[in-house]
Amino acid sequence: MKPARPFPAKLLVSGEFTVIRGGDALAIPFPKFAGIWERGAEPDTSLLPLVQYLQKIDYIDSGRLHDDILEGWQFRSTIPPGYGLGSSGALSAALVYHYGREISEDTGILQKQLAGVEDYFHGTSSGFDPLVSYKGQGIAWIGKSLVRVPDPLSSGPLMSFLYVIDSGMARGHIHAISWYLEQLKQPVFLPVVEELNDLNHRLVQAWFEQDLQAAEDLFFQVSGLQWKWFQPLITAGVAGIWQKGLESGKYAVKLCGKGGGGYYLLWSKDPEIGALIGQEPVPVQERKLSA
Repeated sequence: MKPARPFPAKLLVSGEFTVIRGGDALAIPFPKFAGIWERGAEPDTSLLPLVQYLQKIDYIDSGRLHDDILEGWQFRSTIPPGYGLGSSGALSAALVYHYGREISEDTGILQKQLAGVEDYFHGTSSGFDPLVSYKGQGIAWIGKSLVRVPDPLSSGPLMSFLYVIDSGMARGHIHAISWYLEQLKQPVFLPVVEELNDLNHRLVQAWFEQDLQAAEDLFFQVSGLQWKWFQPLITAGVAGIWQKGLESGKYAVKLCGKGGGGYYLLWSKDPEIGALIGQEPVPVQERKLSA
């Protein structure tokens, strides 16, 4: 096996749901959570069904993976599953990195190869999450093209106002993608999607321009739109916090990917945000910068 390296979690800053239909999106690595191959005393046999699935993918050396698993190699991860941070994406990236054969250096082709592995977990994957983890850098989807996010934009001033808050439950009570696809059949919902798509596009733009005021305004607008139209994906554990933020104007909450549980994204410039919301949020960037 290659020397082990960590594969970070990912954070979807913008683009939830609209990216499914080609809308702009921005995702960054979230290295506070990560996974890495390590050798243990006992085999992790829970990975064997995955090995069987990977046998049909010719660019993965499933035989070597099988032997390594029986020798005790396992993927140890601090990324909580079902929390919207790309736990399956990190594992998929680690599999391609360590067991891939003829892996393309072309980002678009690499994304498809990563998607082929992550299909095991989701049925159909875009490959976007594992691409961020594999590269260890921010990736934007702009105008149907993949764009590398310069490192300073993945850890710059805007990032210091981002947090994740815990809903207290993993995803699972609702299949968010199925719910969303059903909503698309309703004529009243289509203008909502167009508006969200426009907001996500402008939010990605603001991030690249490091426009603090625009990013904040857009974050609040996305929060308000999702509060009105995406209620089934907002759990009881964050609903009160979300509503209080909109009413007070002191912070804003929005979905972290699909929603329906796990983590939610929070934007605030208040250094005492924990007292405001009644729980200690997890900062995306450890050092809090002044506005």
